[in-house]
Amino acid sequence: ARGKESIVAGFYHEGYLDKLLTLMRRRGVHSGLVVK
Repeated sequence: ARGKESIVAGFYHEGYLDKLLTLMRRRGVHSGLVVK
């Protein structure tokens, strides 16, 4: 679990999360996440 936390922290720190959200919004995956 610790390794996973490090990966998540890395995503936040590098700003990948914002890029990921932007891509998901463009592809309309946002509604797909709600289904999950």
